[in-house]
Amino acid sequence: TEPARWIISEQREFQLGELDGVSITSDGKLILAPVFESLFETEEAFIYSAVVDDAGTLYLGSGNNGKIFQISSQGRAVEWADLEEPAVYALIDSGGRFYAATGPNGKVYRINSRGEAQLFFDPQEKYIWTLAADRQSNLLVGTGPRGIIYKVDPQGQGDVFYDSNEAHITSLEWDLDGNLLAGTSPGGLLFRISSGGAPFVVYDSALQEIKVPAENCVALNSLKFPTTH
Repeated sequence: TEPARWIISEQREFQLGELDGVSITSDGKLILAPVFESLFETEEAFIYSAVVDDAGTLYLGSGNNGKIFQISSQGRAVEWADLEEPAVYALIDSGGRFYAATGPNGKVYRINSRGEAQLFFDPQEKYIWTLAADRQSNLLVGTGPRGIIYKVDPQGQGDVFYDSNEAHITSLEWDLDGNLLAGTSPGGLLFRISSGGAPFVVYDSALQEIKVPAENCVALNSLKFPTTH
């Protein structure tokens, strides 16, 4: 039997094999894979949301029992809050004010340091997918299936900020100029929305949804889009 020789150089070629302790970069390079360590078993079916506060404490929003778990920087994990709705889709810590958004029967809760939840905003929407806070401590609330973004003041009074033609607002973040960036579904659009609520499509993807995981928000904050009229 003669020896066989072949060349593998692209990511899709490496993915046909089994990876053990290595990762493949987008340009086809093999690198050592990160080591994963289990911190906490929530016994929940899903982890939908995550946020880290200024003290380094991690909060996880789960489903299908609507629980929020707290993991300290030392690794101590506890069940912190238990909400009425099945799923906690978004969490945000805004200047010491902690909010959680749920679905179905989408509501926003404000939660104190003891994990006690109080209803903060109820827009009568089925889902609340995402939250963002501006410099005035107003809360921006992305919903579905009507694709509306609400602006809610610190007292919990909300108004429609932008009513899109999309079914779901799946992501909210800020660009460097203070404009709101909104990802949508099912069109897979990325809107830039001015402080006055004027929208502009900066990206029309070929996919059905634009979703920004919590750990990637720093990368999104570094984006600066051209001003186009």
